[in-house]
Amino acid sequence: MKRTFAGGILAASLLLSGCVSLDRPPFQPGATEAEIISKVGKPTARYKDGDTVFLEYAGGFGGQTTHMGKLGPDGRLVSWEQVLTVEKFDTLKLGKSTKRDVLLTVGQPGEENWIMMHGYEVWTYHYQMDGVWDDVRYLMFDKNGVLQKMEEGLDPLYMGGD
Repeated sequence: MKRTFAGGILAASLLLSGCVSLDRPPFQPGATEAEIISKVGKPTARYKDGDTVFLEYAGGFGGQTTHMGKLGPDGRLVSWEQVLTVEKFDTLKLGKSTKRDVLLTVGQPGEENWIMMHGYEVWTYHYQMDGVWDDVRYLMFDKNGVLQKMEEGLDPLYMGGD
């Protein structure tokens, strides 16, 4: 199967070059933002929520991981986790969660589209369910940016065939 998306090429080149794995960060809780960036590079996004800062390291289009570092009010690392999981998606509430809530929970989507008939903006997340199944999750927002629907299924990007 051929995969030609930039995120995969970048990830492969980083692994081959001996760079650190985001699954096992080279820093301990208490690390500063500057220490994190010096080890794993600039985040794909940085979100501030009150006194808390989230450093997002998204896999990009077709990427199946997004790592999120959470910095406390003192600017030091509190937690580091891979957030594209069923458990994280399940914390999102239909009719209540906003785009901002989603960004703080699972980060930015790999793709954004529209379903014009329903007026939904659709954010697409590719991930591995239970670390095994190539899955995709579609989050659909109304015109006010409130999550109205979620659907999941097998990820067509990772289905075989030539």
